[in-house]
Amino acid sequence: MSGQTSVARPEPRPEATRLLIGLSYAGGGTAPLRPWAQAVPADTELVLVCYPGRERRFTEAMPSVFADLVTDVVATVRSVARAPFVLAGHSMGALVAFETAARLEAAGGPMPSALVVSGHSAPPHLGFAGDTGPVARHADDELLAWIREYGTLPEEILEDPDLAGVVLTAFRADLALHGTYRYTPGTVVHAPVQALIGARDPVTLAGASRWREVAAGDFRVDELPGAHFYTGEVWPNLPRHMAALTGANLF
Repeated sequence: MSGQTSVARPEPRPEATRLLIGLSYAGGGTAPLRPWAQAVPADTELVLVCYPGRERRFTEAMPSVFADLVTDVVATVRSVARAPFVLAGHSMGALVAFETAARLEAAGGPMPSALVVSGHSAPPHLGFAGDTGPVARHADDELLAWIREYGTLPEEILEDPDLAGVVLTAFRADLALHGTYRYTPGTVVHAPVQALIGARDPVTLAGASRWREVAAGDFRVDELPGAHFYTGEVWPNLPRHMAALTGANLF
């Protein structure tokens, strides 16, 4: 891994005084988050973390244990944190963001100025029995049905057997990885935390509100239109709903 391959910078801004470091969801890469570059303030640069086994790191092995992915992301964040940064993750990326922030805090920094967790249950309240989302053992057609209902991939990709196979391989690997996660009781972060959730997301507003339990500092939760990936209008503009970037009060 190197700083060159582990991150993507859709619109480099060397004079930026703040970074938004984005972490993608299960089966995703940096591509779905690239539109966020058009939605960040002028003083902010979007930096997207590329997970091992994806995109420019496709020759690397995907981690099989969640903690190993966090170790990789912590190293990546350390390599790019040249300015104050907000750490934001969606779905599985929210869990990665939380654990990354906790690791950085335990090590004395660098710490994010804020943590944004989108579309995921709070760490102390996770279940892996398949009742709240897809799990790695589900059949291909079940996973494709879930992606069609909640995902952002174009139908033409899902209808192509070869492309769909690539998507399913990454998705299934990440679901298995997600299933290895275990929350360490008592783990909290002191950076301000904002939870975002779609009004029709299976996680629900009540579920997202439970992130308060792992926020030792300021906390807020905001419900936005749409399901797990919000709406076609909200998703590319998600940074506009991040209080740490807009200057909105976190209380």
